[in-house]
Amino acid sequence: MSFVSKVLSATLWITIVKWVTSVMGVVSTLILARILTPSDFGLVATATLVTAFFEILSRLGTEEYIIKSTSLTNEDIDTSWTLQLIVKLAISLLILSFSHYASVFFNEPRLTQVLMLLATVPVLVGLNNIGVILAKKEMKFKKIMKLELISKVCSFSLTITLAILIRNYWAFIFGTIFHYFIYTSLTYLFYQYRPKFCLRSFYKQIAFSQWTLLKGMVNYTSGKIDQILITKLLGVIELGAYTISQRIISIPSSLLLSPITDAVFPGLGQLLSDDKDFREKIQKTLFISVLVTTPIATIFFLLSTSIVELFLGDSDKWKIVVNILPLIAIQLINSNLCGIMFGVITLLGRVKFLFKFELVSSILFGVIYYLSLKERGLEAVIISKMVLGFLSSLFLLFILMKHVGISISRFFISVIPIVSCNLLSYCIADYISINYHFSSLAIVNLIIIGVSFFLILFLTLYICVLIFKEKLTDWLFIDSCIKNFYKYVYRKYAK
Repeated sequence: MSFVSKVLSATLWITIVKWVTSVMGVVSTLILARILTPSDFGLVATATLVTAFFEILSRLGTEEYIIKSTSLTNEDIDTSWTLQLIVKLAISLLILSFSHYASVFFNEPRLTQVLMLLATVPVLVGLNNIGVILAKKEMKFKKIMKLELISKVCSFSLTITLAILIRNYWAFIFGTIFHYFIYTSLTYLFYQYRPKFCLRSFYKQIAFSQWTLLKGMVNYTSGKIDQILITKLLGVIELGAYTISQRIISIPSSLLLSPITDAVFPGLGQLLSDDKDFREKIQKTLFISVLVTTPIATIFFLLSTSIVELFLGDSDKWKIVVNILPLIAIQLINSNLCGIMFGVITLLGRVKFLFKFELVSSILFGVIYYLSLKERGLEAVIISKMVLGFLSSLFLLFILMKHVGISISRFFISVIPIVSCNLLSYCIADYISINYHFSSLAIVNLIIIGVSFFLILFLTLYICVLIFKEKLTDWLFIDSCIKNFYKYVYRKYAK
């Protein structure tokens, strides 16, 4: 099977599961936001911050090592599994040991018991059958997606049931533990490979893992420092509003973009020997990222109040979310670009560079976030994060230009029409929403204004395809995708 066929097959299965799980996420948010409080969401987010910190210590780059390696023995595979299990056991003990100190640091007494229960999660993750990673290496995503779907459906069902019955944050905690228990159990049912305790390839893998581990620790600081400071300086209510805003924005992103990137990266690992093809795939992936994320960010900016009323119910209860949602939405463009470029640089084996980059940026970002929170509050730190994210994306583009040979001028020339189309569509849709009041119901306004926005956007983007397909490679690629889609529909339904 060719690279394109593998990516398309993988994308299909990932898309199906992402859509189903995203629908469950929407339903979960619709229900839980009406039952629980911002404080409950903030407590769970704080617990996640603490467990994520210790989890970072267990990131040995096992998956990257296996996917990157061209020749693997059973000893290599079993050593990867053994190292992961040992480290995960140690992480569980650390979470138990520091649960009380974390509750004191964040001034949240409820945190101790929550962390003691969540300490079981790393052990469950460490016991996962490594056959899942082997399947990813071969781009066999069908079983993996079934595994994800079953475990998430079970977790979703338990979380919602408990939320209705006990009406507090424990529903999240028990649902999370149940998810990992089901997932780990099913990995041994779905995959025949049986890992054994082995450390014979220890030194070979540690040489790869040391920079991955250090990079992960710095990555945590860079990615979570805003949440840590928000909790410490403002409180769990503000953190709850901040995290649920990020959750809402992640839903369309996971539906539309994640299936592509999840399928592309294992395939890119197989193209490392072909510089030209590798470079072209990266260029197109970056372009598609902007093409998909810019409309998502724009629609959230346009309809933040209606979206909050639809998803969370009472806009007064979630007033903070209404204010910060448009700003967080804009970050989506940069965060996805950075995620793709980080993945590419990791595939190139330049983990040491990423460690240094994130070390410097985490220190710089932390200082700026702290000053922003102290002086201006929550919205200021979000704006700071947006600006710094743009600068990070620009810097990483220069790095990829140097090491892979991608064209920065091609990237910006290709995305300018995307930004222009979104701005034009936003202005027209915003004019309609201001001058024409269709209904007091959030869902009605969301549909009418949203449909108006996307109709204008698709029309203007199609005009851009007609104009630029002969001049710009990326727009020619979009034109070929449209033609292939029409051919597929014609073959399937015209007869």
